[in-house]
Amino acid sequence: ITDLVQRNRMLWKRLIVVEGLSLAMAAMLGYFLLVILLDNLLILPVGGRLVAAGGLLFCIVVLGIGLVRRWRRLHLGEDEIALAIEQGSPDGIQNRLINALQIGRDTDCTDNSFGELVVRDNWQELQAIKLAHARAMRPAIIRISAAAVILLAGIAFWSMRPGGFATAAKRILMPFAVIDPRYETVLVVKPGDTEAAEQLTITVGIHGKQPEHLTILRNVAGKRIAEKLPLEAGQATAEFTFPSIHRSFDYAVQGGDYTSRFFRAT
Repeated sequence: ITDLVQRNRMLWKRLIVVEGLSLAMAAMLGYFLLVILLDNLLILPVGGRLVAAGGLLFCIVVLGIGLVRRWRRLHLGEDEIALAIEQGSPDGIQNRLINALQIGRDTDCTDNSFGELVVRDNWQELQAIKLAHARAMRPAIIRISAAAVILLAGIAFWSMRPGGFATAAKRILMPFAVIDPRYETVLVVKPGDTEAAEQLTITVGIHGKQPEHLTILRNVAGKRIAEKLPLEAGQATAEFTFPSIHRSFDYAVQGGDYTSRFFRAT
């Protein structure tokens, strides 16, 4: 009986450790992948990156406290283990395990003594019953599977966009650092802020992945105007002319996953 309880104690301890580590890994990896994905999609500003980094730190603290509490639960008594086995086993045990354990521990169990006879009778009855483990293994398996799935998702994301993954990770972990996002397409707009006469011609340099077209964005007196500029295959530069300039306006160029800042034409 003591050997049975000790085996379940070791199994319970391992499950507590595995469950805690798996839960912590799944939660941290899941949150980290989420904020990296958000930075890739939305290009988080400094404030957003600071919130994301703070959330990651909060997640680490909360999970660390949870792991400490689980570690303290590793000091499991024999009675606690025996009761857990009985609660998870089919009806009919009738406290035989805990009774046998306590009697064997607290009573002189010499040959043919009353204590020895009671313990032997309970043990014979218990051998005919399929005893459960002190702690179910299914929750641990679920948590381990969740951590594995999230880890594989992260590896898949990194393999598809290693540059974007690494850059976003740096931007989240160092929210105040000046780290430009990773774009597949980069546009260089000239002349930028400028003074124009009756018309203005801008030149757009295209680097990286070429989009199918450029979108010229213009804000005039609070009104947003968007015009598409088709591109030919392999075209490295493009020009666009704003005709009939009668008032100041702001303009920007969008192409692929890149949008330039708004420039001022006066």
